[in-house]
Amino acid sequence: IRLQQPSRATIEQLRAEGIEVFNFTNVRSALMRALIESPAVYQIMTDTKNILYSVVVRNPKYIGQELKDWDFIDQITVSRIKRGNKWLAPHGSTVIEAGDEVIFSGQYEVADKIRQILGHN
Repeated sequence: IRLQQPSRATIEQLRAEGIEVFNFTNVRSALMRALIESPAVYQIMTDTKNILYSVVVRNPKYIGQELKDWDFIDQITVSRIKRGNKWLAPHGSTVIEAGDEVIFSGQYEVADKIRQILGHN
């Protein structure tokens, strides 16, 4: 949900109900910070040939495997992995668990197909 100027009580109530809250001021601030810290973020966001995806891994074929053993790992760049409430820095030896959220980028058509494969039960 997007709220312009939410109160703390409203945010806490919505989060308790499992609703993610954001406002554009925070989004703009985070984007500016990312652009300053890593100018490549701008290239990722404006690139029309590549895309940034997020997918929750549900495909049993890829669960329990190290990233380096994925048959398409050479076609994507894994940026982060969210496991529960923690963010992990990915390495080739990172073993993917069921429910891990993988943030990755790659060429649009290939990355879209990989997102579908990883998210498929």
